[in-house]
Amino acid sequence: MEYNNYTGQRKAIIAVLQLHPSGFTRLQLARATGIERATICRRVAELRDSGRVFVHHSDLDPITNTKAEFLAIKPLQI
Repeated sequence: MEYNNYTGQRKAIIAVLQLHPSGFTRLQLARATGIERATICRRVAELRDSGRVFVHHSDLDPITNTKAEFLAIKPLQI
């Protein structure tokens, strides 16, 4: 998947995180969406600032085997 606009990138990140409620790392998000990791970092910061994404936990990244933050989305409040 390629996403060239900010809104599309944020939607793609949220869509992937909805499929992984126990969290996904930034690198996993980059690989799942095709969005560069630096861009993932920017979009995640925006989503965290808006309160939509949070750090679920920290653990070893399954790809790099280094400590990483696992991100998740907050459920929408109705």
